[in-house]
Amino acid sequence: MAALNGAKSITLADVDAARIENLSAEICRLAPNVAVVKSVGGGSASCREADLVIQASPVGMKKEDPSLLPPEAFRKGQRVFDLIYMYPETAFLSTAKASGAQIANGLGMLLHQGARAFKLWIGIEPDVEAMRKALEKAVYS
Repeated sequence: MAALNGAKSITLADVDAARIENLSAEICRLAPNVAVVKSVGGGSASCREADLVIQASPVGMKKEDPSLLPPEAFRKGQRVFDLIYMYPETAFLSTAKASGAQIANGLGMLLHQGARAFKLWIGIEPDVEAMRKALEKAVYS
C-alpha cells in the first residue's frame, strides 16, 4: 500500500533473495515510479534510514523471541509497525520504542481487516469500537 500512496522508495529486507525479487517485481508492476532497494539479509543501517519499518516475519509470536534488530537500527521520528498482534508490545517494538520510534502492533490491522470482511460478507457496517473491545479482550486477556 505504501507504494500506491506516495512512498518514493521502499527497501525490502529478507534473508530469502527469491522473496525479495518476487515482491520487488510486484511493486514495480503496480507502482513503476517507486524506487525499490533490495537488501538480502537486512541490516541496521537500512532500517535506521527508513521513515517506516514494517516487521512481517513470525519472529515475536513467542513471548521470549528477541528483537530482530538492535537499538541502533531505530531512531526518533521513525514509525515502526510489527504485524504481530498477540502481545501489546513485542521485543522488536520495545527496542524501537526505546530508541525513540513511534510504534504500533498488528491488532489494528487485524481489526480493520475483520471489519472490512464483515461489511463485504454481511452487507452491514460493523461497530468497529465494539469489535476493538472484543478483540482486545480475546487477545490480551
